[in-house]
Amino acid sequence: MVMKTVLNVKMGSAMKRDLVKNAKEIGLPVSTVVSNLVERFNEEKQLTFQAPLKPSKRLIASIRQGMKDMQAGNMSPLFVNMNKMDRYLRSL
Repeated sequence: MVMKTVLNVKMGSAMKRDLVKNAKEIGLPVSTVVSNLVERFNEEKQLTFQAPLKPSKRLIASIRQGMKDMQAGNMSPLFVNMNKMDRYLRSL
């Protein structure tokens, strides 16, 4: 018989609300979700944190400018070989 113990975890109320909601959506009790995460941590002895991908303001501005250029038809031609591409770029 496996002994059970209680683990108290502090988290924000919104995080807890989302945890309970998401666990319920897939039909699992919160304790199973937390146990699975702890078990995986104990086996792998690592945690992976990933920052959300967020483009820089410079990248967003570049993408917007590219979209404007494309809509205006301001694009380079399609090149079939590097020599033609080099000639085109040198002509600019």
